[in-house]
Amino acid sequence: MAENNLCSLANEVRRQAFAAIECRLFLDTHPDCREAAMAYAETVKKLEAARAAYNEVAPLTPEAAAGSRNWSWGCTPWPWEG
Repeated sequence: MAENNLCSLANEVRRQAFAAIECRLFLDTHPDCREAAMAYAETVKKLEAARAAYNEVAPLTPEAAAGSRNWSWGCTPWPWEG
């Protein structure tokens, strides 16, 4: 069950990261688009929230693991393992 939750949290981080990159790329070619700027800001907030939610369960990055006593990078399957 916990592995399932971690997987869905990771998927949400990936979704929001992808959306943020897409918004940023659009803004590169449409810098004056106010609607795109607002969408980008909202997406970045969602990405930060998704990362925070993941970090509550397990560290997402080495920086998030700093100072944590119980974490292991090898506790879940690698992406290519299923």
